[in-house]
Amino acid sequence: MERLPLETQTLYAELLEQLTALETRRSIGRVPGCFVTKTIKDETYYYFQYSDPGGVLRQRYVGKRTPALDKVVAALPGAAR
Repeated sequence: MERLPLETQTLYAELLEQLTALETRRSIGRVPGCFVTKTIKDETYYYFQYSDPGGVLRQRYVGKRTPALDKVVAALPGAAR
């Protein structure tokens, strides 16, 4: 398989990061809950925490902490704690 040039790989990674942040803002922005962070093997990740209708506490993975995702989380209700 032919490898893509580094520039193309970088552009793809940046686009994916921005789309992930945008999707998070669109889908989580209206759900009652809050963002929480977890550190796993020296990396920090965002999760969205909420209670389902039965009262069970749930967490959904949002993504690895990045400057773009930090901005999205800060702009939404339920900022990280």
